[in-house]
Amino acid sequence: MIRFNLFTIGGLSLFLFCIILVLINIILGRKKIHFIWSLFNLSVAIWGFGAFMIGNNLIQKKVWFWWKVSHIGVIWMPVFILHTVHLLTTKVNKKILIFAYIQAIFFQIIDFMPFNLFFRDLRFVFSKFYYVTLGPLYHPFFLLWILLVLYAHICIYKEYSISTGMRRLSLLYFLFGSILGFSGGFTNFLIGYKLDIPPYGNFTIPIYCIAATYAIIKHHLMDIKIALTRAGIFIFVYLFVLGIPFILGYRYSQWKLATYLTVFLASTGPFIYLYLKRQVENII
Repeated sequence: MIRFNLFTIGGLSLFLFCIILVLINIILGRKKIHFIWSLFNLSVAIWGFGAFMIGNNLIQKKVWFWWKVSHIGVIWMPVFILHTVHLLTTKVNKKILIFAYIQAIFFQIIDFMPFNLFFRDLRFVFSKFYYVTLGPLYHPFFLLWILLVLYAHICIYKEYSISTGMRRLSLLYFLFGSILGFSGGFTNFLIGYKLDIPPYGNFTIPIYCIAATYAIIKHHLMDIKIALTRAGIFIFVYLFVLGIPFILGYRYSQWKLATYLTVFLASTGPFIYLYLKRQVENII
């Protein structure tokens, strides 16, 4: 039986949206950047599914397992965003990129070791689900996670600052979405440090993944008016898709209905976007 709470609904949203984006990249993508970006979306999907299972279990042994599985995605997120930025901008130092892969492999091994080096224990938060307390090696991992993500954003900004025209707009689109998504994801770490802020940020991550996927698939935006129109439609559709289930669950405690609605809207969202895009572009 599914337990409906903020963590399960957020995790399920992430999983569904990102799996769809993986398929889009596989179907429409033809270059290496599309493959790497698919891996990024897959890593976010793994975190989302792990979060869903964590919020859905009260058996500590199962919760412990799903925290380890979920961190497969968390560990590889900064690596794949950095690799994507490297292919998008060529501003990333290759030695730093190699280091990013090496540290991810190291922490992935630590994650599944039987010793409590990564996670120390579990604690019950928000009277809803179990969250990990952090072991000694989690702190250097978290520091590197932040530094790699910041470095990726700096590289995007450097490329943006010297670009012009449609490429500049495309990079701005990617940068804005990236800041939004990673800022939201960052809130999950705070609970591990016993700053118990509800993980609302999980609901901003799909918007980022969708916006960045669009920018990468298109490579460049053909017309500024069309580009801004499409950006507005994206924001409108996916705020609606994410917002309605969130309001139902959090404001009215209708988590079961919110979950079913998320599944439905996640399936129809891309078609709603395509329909509105065609209608609006015919007008302009």
